[in-house]
Amino acid sequence: MQFKNMYAGRDAENIADVIRRHIIPNPFLDKSADFDTVRKGLYCGGCGRFDLENRKYHLVCESCGSKETKETHIIRAISDYKALFLNEKLTKRRFQEFIDYQVSRKTVFLLLNKYCNRHMNGSGSYYTFKYRSFEDAYNQSERLWRYKDYPAE
Repeated sequence: MQFKNMYAGRDAENIADVIRRHIIPNPFLDKSADFDTVRKGLYCGGCGRFDLENRKYHLVCESCGSKETKETHIIRAISDYKALFLNEKLTKRRFQEFIDYQVSRKTVFLLLNKYCNRHMNGSGSYYTFKYRSFEDAYNQSERLWRYKDYPAE
């Protein structure tokens, strides 16, 4: 009850000061990966290997046989980019480089516009992922997919 009445004025400033002095910085919060050292390209959702065969609508893992749509791979890559590069803006060019140009520019552009919010127009435009994680995007997006994912048999 006494604390409720101290929401403004000198008492509130003192409380805020005490809290500020006792905050311990999280060493893991602002760590971002180095873009040049991260392995580029898309990887299998089943086994995690990078050896994928590019087909018309799917990418097929040559190791385990898993067959996922290009859309699934792009959603996973956007989520990975967001998690790895906290302080970098997601641009079309940078994202194409991140996925090692394994999917066409047109497909990447369409999927970035579907799963991300676009900020600005023209050469300075960048994207922010609409979802918290890959699972959220995969499960909550409008599932009007013509092609399905096939896990390894």
